[in-house]
Amino acid sequence: MKLLFVAFFLLLSSKSYTQYKFELRGTVPASLNNKKLIFGMWDRYSQNKFKKEDTILIRNNTFSIQGFLNKPSEDAYLLLLDGRSQKYFVIDSGKNKMVVDKIPSNSITKNNKLSTAEMINSKSNVLRKKIDALVYNHYLEMQKNKNNSSDSLAKQSLNRMRAKELNLLQQFSNTYYSLIRLYILSSKPVLSDLEGIVSVYNGLGYEIRESPLGKELKGKLLNYYTLEVGNTVKSFWANTPEGLSFTNESLKGTPYLLAFGATWCKPCKENLPMLEEIYKKFRHKKFTIVYVNLDGHDTVCKTQIAGWDVDWINVSDDKKWDESEIVKAFNISSIPQYFIIDQNQKIVYNARRRPNFEPKQMDILISQLLN
Repeated sequence: MKLLFVAFFLLLSSKSYTQYKFELRGTVPASLNNKKLIFGMWDRYSQNKFKKEDTILIRNNTFSIQGFLNKPSEDAYLLLLDGRSQKYFVIDSGKNKMVVDKIPSNSITKNNKLSTAEMINSKSNVLRKKIDALVYNHYLEMQKNKNNSSDSLAKQSLNRMRAKELNLLQQFSNTYYSLIRLYILSSKPVLSDLEGIVSVYNGLGYEIRESPLGKELKGKLLNYYTLEVGNTVKSFWANTPEGLSFTNESLKGTPYLLAFGATWCKPCKENLPMLEEIYKKFRHKKFTIVYVNLDGHDTVCKTQIAGWDVDWINVSDDKKWDESEIVKAFNISSIPQYFIIDQNQKIVYNARRRPNFEPKQMDILISQLLN
């Protein structure tokens, strides 16, 4: 399906996040006076990840903190230094008010002294609360069916939850936090409808789409479509364990399977024997595998490769996940990931758009390419 974005100029290289002042004031029960809170906010999703924390002292049934955000809204949390009390919420630019009520002694959440905390007059937190309810209902559904080992049931439940979240984001199209949630959803487009994500993105308010994060998400979504079947594979450069430079441009005229994995990735290890079978079956027919290791550490990569009974092409750019140009180019948000490239450098298989690891389907496709 063709990608239809609302047109505007896109500055993908822009990192100029504006500073937004915020103030958080809260009222709490007297029992929390003179206790310390840890206030934190974090970006765990974009290309500008960060985590900041500060300490707040509760006095006279109140607490307050001021600071700056680099976006109009951000995920935040409060932790009471008892190891049990916590509250996750959205902090918006401007004034924020939180009320923490006294917890009844018979409450099942009595050990979490912040469980009654509510943000007042905050659309962002209304949205977050609705999303949290979806997640909780999904959890209950999984618990109900935990004796059923079918992966398809779990994926169906997850897809229903994602579809409902997309519907919620449409309803809150002028709330900046919708953009944050949409960005998070875009990291796993197999589990949610990529076309649905684009549709919701196009319905966001103009200023939200024009924000640095909005432009970043647009670039990410466009990148997904450049990785669709039928498109030319992107060129990349990396190093072999021997320290030699490698580029996939050197494989023009040769079909190959492009795999992304890491030593710490359990599914990657589980899939290795089947990849080895595919490689040994087709290696003599001008076919190879390019295995991109994402450990970000050359020594770890070499140790793993030493135990493999294969001579396919192993490469790494020796960079951390969030610094790797290869990761960005191929939008790798989870591993393992697989692509099959034909003799003309066209993508003929993209595992991201497939529900499961499909060695038989991959085997058939490679056979067709080589015949």
